[in-house]
Amino acid sequence: MVNERVRLQWLLHRLRATLTDADGHHAKSEGLAAWLRKLKVLACDIEDVLDEFEYQDLRLTVVEGEGGSSSVHTVGDMVSLLPPQEHQVVADKVADFGIRVNEIMEDKEALDMLGEFDDEEDEAESADSMNQLTDATFSVSETEMVGRDQEKEETVEFLLGSPMDDLSILEGKYTVHDLLHDLGRSILQRDFREVTSDQVQQITMEDLQKYHLSILHKRVDARDLAKLQKFWRLRTCLIVFSHKFTLQIPSNVFLNMTCLRVLDLSGGGIHALSDSIEDLKHLRYLDLRSTSLRYLPESLCSLYMLQTLRLQGCEELEKLPKDMCNLINLRHLEAKHELISGIFGIGRLIQLREIEVFSISEGNGIRIEDLKDMNQLRGKLCIRNLQRVGSREEASLANLSSKKYVKKLELEWAGDLNENERNSELEEAVLDALVPPPRLHELTIKYYAGEDFPCWMEHQFISGLESISLYRCQRWGELPPLVGLLPFLKKLEISYFPRLMELPSLPTTLTHLRLEGMGLTAVPVMQELPLLQELIMCNMPGLRELPPLTTALSVFKLEMLAALSDLPAFHWVHGGQTTDGVGNCRPQLRELKIAGCQNLSSLGGLLREQLPCLSNLSIENCEELVSWPKEDGFRTTLLSLQELSIRNCPKLMALPQGSALSPDMKKLTVEGCPNFPDSSFFAQMQDMKNLNRQGDVFVEKHYQDLRRCSEEALKHMRSVNWLIIQFIHQDGGGSPCLSLEYDIQQVVRRTRIDLASYRRIILKIMGNGNDEEEERRSTLPTCLGHHHLCSSLFSLSIHSIPHGASFLPQGRAEDALLAPNLPSLEELVLVRCNDMRRLPVETMLCHLRKLKQLSLVGCPELTFPSMEEALQSLPCLQKLVIIECAKLSLPNPDAHIHGNDDNCKELATSLSPPAHSSSSSLSTPPLRSLAIDDVELLANKQFTGVYLTFLHELALWYSDLCSFPASMDCLKSLHSLTLIQCPNLREFPPDFRSLFPFLEILCIKDCPRLRCVPEMGMPASLEVLGIYTSPKPEEDDWAKVAHVRLIIMERKVVQGKYSDYQDLLAKGKILLVPS
Repeated sequence: MVNERVRLQWLLHRLRATLTDADGHHAKSEGLAAWLRKLKVLACDIEDVLDEFEYQDLRLTVVEGEGGSSSVHTVGDMVSLLPPQEHQVVADKVADFGIRVNEIMEDKEALDMLGEFDDEEDEAESADSMNQLTDATFSVSETEMVGRDQEKEETVEFLLGSPMDDLSILEGKYTVHDLLHDLGRSILQRDFREVTSDQVQQITMEDLQKYHLSILHKRVDARDLAKLQKFWRLRTCLIVFSHKFTLQIPSNVFLNMTCLRVLDLSGGGIHALSDSIEDLKHLRYLDLRSTSLRYLPESLCSLYMLQTLRLQGCEELEKLPKDMCNLINLRHLEAKHELISGIFGIGRLIQLREIEVFSISEGNGIRIEDLKDMNQLRGKLCIRNLQRVGSREEASLANLSSKKYVKKLELEWAGDLNENERNSELEEAVLDALVPPPRLHELTIKYYAGEDFPCWMEHQFISGLESISLYRCQRWGELPPLVGLLPFLKKLEISYFPRLMELPSLPTTLTHLRLEGMGLTAVPVMQELPLLQELIMCNMPGLRELPPLTTALSVFKLEMLAALSDLPAFHWVHGGQTTDGVGNCRPQLRELKIAGCQNLSSLGGLLREQLPCLSNLSIENCEELVSWPKEDGFRTTLLSLQELSIRNCPKLMALPQGSALSPDMKKLTVEGCPNFPDSSFFAQMQDMKNLNRQGDVFVEKHYQDLRRCSEEALKHMRSVNWLIIQFIHQDGGGSPCLSLEYDIQQVVRRTRIDLASYRRIILKIMGNGNDEEEERRSTLPTCLGHHHLCSSLFSLSIHSIPHGASFLPQGRAEDALLAPNLPSLEELVLVRCNDMRRLPVETMLCHLRKLKQLSLVGCPELTFPSMEEALQSLPCLQKLVIIECAKLSLPNPDAHIHGNDDNCKELATSLSPPAHSSSSSLSTPPLRSLAIDDVELLANKQFTGVYLTFLHELALWYSDLCSFPASMDCLKSLHSLTLIQCPNLREFPPDFRSLFPFLEILCIKDCPRLRCVPEMGMPASLEVLGIYTSPKPEEDDWAKVAHVRLIIMERKVVQGKYSDYQDLLAKGKILLVPS
């Protein structure tokens, strides 16, 4: 007698066939649609019962251990395994199937009489399917047909290949990767429901019949999730979190969702998962990525049907449940390898497809024999800590040769053991026993202490290898013959083999070769490797010369070859033919790097030739290198370069006279080469139109005085946007006294809300000249005032000018700013200029008509003749920074730093316009951004009421305030508030929400006593909360900040998504707090 399980399978198969036949036809009436719906419901109910069979099979296997072979075939078998309260439920379901089939057939006959089918052919197809259905009574086929495992497996593979990272949150809507979205829509059709969190409360009875649900929300609470219990038919539940906030899942939410197959909670601020997860016995796919989970419940380990568990980005998750090995149906486990390495009995997960890192534990943890039956592993497999394998027999239990789907294999011993802790004979025996699978493509061996190669490398067992990497095998002194054994080998890397003195003949198929840390004095003839495209040779002190190179070489790197005295040439033969018979012998070299070749004095060899493809040339740390090639071929090569980097070559001279760099250069770096950049070089550099991004250009050169710097370099700088002058104390004096650094800096300009690049010069002045006449001609105004660079300056910064600096006329710091004409200046920054006493309005400030930002930091003697006059002379000023400038806070330069109330009134008078003036008549627009350390400035109502009416950004630095002044209630327009080093500040005002109704950004740093969340909560407008070295929110505070789009604590995103961070950063809404 055919068992009931098989009969149910056949019934399900025929129902699906009928539904598939009807799927391509349009229902002509509601009656026909309802009939098809009955078929669908019956098919799903049968699938649930069949899943119960499979679940019990898996449970028996877990309970009985690896030797268990029991299988459930009849309803009686299965019912006997169920809890008593479920016996009758399942028995009634199965008994009901026959009744429902008969009802469906009666409905079919009625529809036939009404002519509901499109044509006779449709009716014949349907009748045939239904007749087979009734004849079978129940079902058929192999177990693999249950739940259409093949299609499910393909779907899971597809989902993993197109992860939900492709889902983007855009203004309350979400879009899925087009292919995935279309696939889901076409499969789910009428059974899919998509709602927002606001619509969860309005679920209809029709919605409750859906099998697939997607919820998009900005904020969801436990009450919303409790509504999900009504979806008792639900197969798929996807919750799309618009940002990461704290969310508690009700303990009973899963009780009625027992049909669920797919559950996605990724990206939410979930701290714990309910134990009721065990009720989801049919669950195949569980996505918990980027949640705040600290642990997973032990009940998770009873989800025997689970195939995919995704835990990437769960940074707070410290360990997995102890019975994870019970999930014997698991195919995909995505988590940190430290978590996977803690699974005891991992060898029972024989269905796993991926374990990138298999780390052998000490004691009773993960053992090498756990790999024995894990033959479904595929892709990459890295086995670490092989020093913990005790014998050849133990290693052979891994059964690696049966892992036919593994394409990349890494065998790794510990790299931090002392030589006397290694057992060469044991490691040789272990490696001999770890025979790789025959279809392996890539093999890596690391930290092996054996003296000989394994025997399987001498046979054609791994003849399909395309890549071999051998790393730090210190005692390995000989390689097997590679020619003939590895006919497909393309890549060979051998690193740190000090005993390897000679290489065997290499396969002619090689395209990539890396040799590093070896005792070689000679290398193979390169023309015997006609396909070689990349050659890297590093750290071989005994290598004095290299053989000629094949012209097919594309990448050539020489590093730390201390004995090398000249570069190799290309291998040429008569008639333009190379020994490999290739007619087109034009060199293909496009990247050349030379580093740490201490004995190299000139660049000859291959650089004498014309290299039309060379685009990247890098020369570093060649202390004896002096000259460049003078041949015409090298001059032509220079014109093809797109990237040039020259570092730490102190004797290297300038390029030969008449040489020219390509105007299309994209990246240029010159550092530690005092003789290389000359006047011609700086002139050419200004014509390189593609040097426009951060990191594109960095050029450094030392000068004895500013005049020489001006004549050789500065006079060629026609488009400099940023000039920084820094005085640096130099012990003992001496030269160099000035360093010029030219680069391109990329910054976020918050006033323009865009990412912009600026050409920047940094002048580091480290000493004073001795010639008085030279000093007079080398003052800043003299050297800068007559150059084109001043007309393009966007920003000027002067740092740490010492008293009586000879670079300034008559030692007066403020006069450094008098002579240059700065019509484009938008930012002026003065930092630690202790000797600077005044900023003249008539001769300087009134000419800076485009100045938008004025920053004065650590200038204790600096004053304005009149604060009001100074501010009104800057019509475009938007940002003002005054930190540690005591006299700027006082109308009288001789007044004390902490004045009385009269001083505050005088200050307010000096900052405010005349009483008869209105805000509309001010020549200076209201400030948009203010950073101060003296909170008394805000306590004056006249100051805050006029100049700060439209203030958007306020930063309080190094302030001793204990509470917010009451006068801050006038700052209603504030969008950004930053508090830095306010040690006495304890709490926000009770009315903080109403005080700043438009606040979007709140940043708190080094405020150790401040409770960061106000008692009444944050303004509804708040988007970003940053907390650095300050108290974290208390437990009951998280609900008050649940609406905040992005919360950053100690430079880590704890609420929201990293994409939100990037988006807000691009819009200028992220304040980068200084360290």
